[in-house]
Parts: sequence; C-alpha cells; structure tokens
Amino acid sequence: MLMRSIRDATVLLIREVGPDKLTATGIAERAGVSVGSFYQYYPNTEAVLTDIYEHILDRLSGEIQTRVQTQQGGFNRSLEESIHEGVLLTLALHRELAAVAPTFYITFIKHFNITDARGPSSSQSWDDWSVGWLSKLLELHRDELRHTDIEFVARFLTDMVSGGVHRIASERPEALDDPKIAEHLSDLVLRYLGR
Repeated sequence: MLMRSIRDATVLLIREVGPDKLTATGIAERAGVSVGSFYQYYPNTEAVLTDIYEHILDRLSGEIQTRVQTQQGGFNRSLEESIHEGVLLTLALHRELAAVAPTFYITFIKHFNITDARGPSSSQSWDDWSVGWLSKLLELHRDELRHTDIEFVARFLTDMVSGGVHRIASERPEALDDPKIAEHLSDLVLRYLGR
C-alpha cells in the first residue's frame, strides 16, 4: 500500500511539475510518508518511474490476457482485422507509457526493452508471447500466405513492428497518436504476408 501511495503521488507530481523536477522529498510529502520510507523502497526517483512503468505493463498484460480469453484470442477474425488490432495494441502500450512522463519515457525506452518484460502469459516475455500469438494466427490463415515458414515469419514481423514502434517512440513519441502509423504498419505487414 505504501509503494502504491508513492507511485500515485509520483504520477500526480509529474503532471504538475514534470519528471525533471521530481524529488524524493516532494514525492514523500505528496504521498504522506517520510523520506526514510521512500528510500526504504526506492533508491531514487528514476526507480519509482521504472516501477510505475512496470505496473502499467503488468496491468496491460492482464487486460490483454482477459481480451484473449474472451475474444478467442482474436483468432475468430479476419487476418487483416487481427493484424491491425495487434499493431494498435503495440502503439497503445507505448502511448500509455509515454503519457506518464514523456521526457523520462524517451530515456526509459532507449535503455529498457519493453518486449523483454513479462507479457500477458506470465511465463513469457511480451516478445515471446507476441511471436506465439502471431504464429497461431498465421497458422490459421496459412492458405492466405505467400511464405510457408510460419515461425520465421512470426518472429520477423514481431521484430519489425516492435523495432519500428520502438524507433518512433524513442525519437518522436507524439507520432504514436497518428492513425496513419497504425494504418501503414498494418499495410506493410499484410503486404509482406502476401495480401
């Protein structure tokens, strides 16, 4: 509960003063805890921001897992719809992280590979989960594809989309809101698949 108070106070302060003006003292005061309590859980303000991001990733993982379970994994839709949904999801994840603290986000994304974080299946990383999901989707639509090595294609496309979004996010995060990005990434993937 104390850590959550610190995280919540940090988010509020980021919106008020920005991430560059965060201090342990300011966060502790806003959270209603002593500075000693702050340092008991976090060595510095960057550690709080990283913890906030990890909690966002965990929450999004849970939401995706629920969506996968209730929507049959997206496998009951057309290839086009499923690919577009996957691209939108990737962009939404980065957009939500960037909204917390844009300046810190750019630093964070350059030093921390989000795809290595625990994904919707708690036993796999986002990257491995994404490749597995895409492999299943492609297997279901095998007759529509021009490539036959499903595992290679799933890995290649996951890396390509992840790399493209990572580059956009680290260099111009405001572009994550541009609907043309999702449209063009989806089109690129579908053209590669032979559609």
